[in-house]
Amino acid sequence: WLFFYGIASSLFRVFVCVGILFFIADRYFFLGTLLAAWAIVAWGVIPFGRLVQYLLTHPELDRARARVLVSNGVYRLAATLTLTNGIRIESVAGPDVTTLDGLNATGCVYSSNSSNILDGFTIRRGLATNGGGLLLRGGTARNCILTGNTATNGGGVYLSSNAVLSSCL
Repeated sequence: WLFFYGIASSLFRVFVCVGILFFIADRYFFLGTLLAAWAIVAWGVIPFGRLVQYLLTHPELDRARARVLVSNGVYRLAATLTLTNGIRIESVAGPDVTTLDGLNATGCVYSSNSSNILDGFTIRRGLATNGGGLLLRGGTARNCILTGNTATNGGGVYLSSNAVLSSCL
């Protein structure tokens, strides 16, 4: 019953507030419009902004995102590895033993989502017009070693907005 009481009391509060706003707007149009705009911001925009901030920054939710652990080895790429939809790809033992190899035939990694994370890889022999090793249009690459990559623009890495390169050689 407490759940239903919470809903009913919230609806009653909105009903009373809207009634007061209509009363004020009937007598003082400008003041009523100003109060209505304030109510919309206070009850809708601000809580929605806080919800979005919580969903984007809360550590528990960050850990729940899709996560791929990659074992040691050399992974020869037939096509560019494309990261979308907020995925986290991590090597198990770091860049010294986990390699993404473009074979001088393709770009190695492309990321378009600002919440993508690539962590702990050697990225080598990528070939592309932009960013032979990494083409980051969003996302983070960290703890990576970039070597022997070729491109017209940004041989090893090509960064654009919302992209972060951290602790990479």
